[in-house]
Amino acid sequence: PAKLAQADAVREAELATYRAADVVVAITPDEQRLLRDLLPGVPVEVIGNVHRPLAHVPGPQGRTGALFVGSFVHPPNADAVRFICAELLPELRALGYRDEVAIAGAALLDDVGRAVEAAGGSALGFLPSVEDDLAGRRVSLAPLRFGAGLKGKVGEAFAAGVPVVGTSVAAEGFADAHAGMLVADPAAELATAVMRVSGDDDLWSRLSAGGRALVARTLGPDACAAAIRRIVEAEAVEDLAA
Repeated sequence: PAKLAQADAVREAELATYRAADVVVAITPDEQRLLRDLLPGVPVEVIGNVHRPLAHVPGPQGRTGALFVGSFVHPPNADAVRFICAELLPELRALGYRDEVAIAGAALLDDVGRAVEAAGGSALGFLPSVEDDLAGRRVSLAPLRFGAGLKGKVGEAFAAGVPVVGTSVAAEGFADAHAGMLVADPAAELATAVMRVSGDDDLWSRLSAGGRALVARTLGPDACAAAIRRIVEAEAVEDLAA
């Protein structure tokens, strides 16, 4: 009950702030629709996460392993890693997958790191450059089971030209997530998807190009600049009309 009361208080404080704003900017169209229902009369627009897609990405040859990356102060990431250890890694090993499954990110909990190593994965912890690590990876993993908004790990992998294997939760918010990722929810299906991306160069190349094109079209700097310009110009017109 205390936690529910706290959640209600935070919700009301946030909505009061939004009502006082000239315009509210959401991260995804889903959140835009939700906020428009909650905030009648308040303009709600969308600007997603911003990623800069690489102009050139080396092909699949020589790449190896799968990488999960995320900040572990965020509960969905710790949950996803426990899922990898308990369910996904055993399925992968049963299918004959012998490449590294690496877990990286800030504030990796000791118990989570131990679980990763015990399950046969590699606990890397904080990476100075995720982009540098992705440059050698065959697959980006995103087996998230809960969470909201655009998933930064997915957009980051798309921008780096690394195909993603993730859940339907991880795919939420992207205009066409299937352009750069294989989506599945049960561990057995996720493992099969990892095997497909790892063994099919044509599929890898198609997803690599598709993810980068999606980012350039919807989340790149140009798309962001256009969205900001449109929102500011619309508000200027509203001010003049008032």
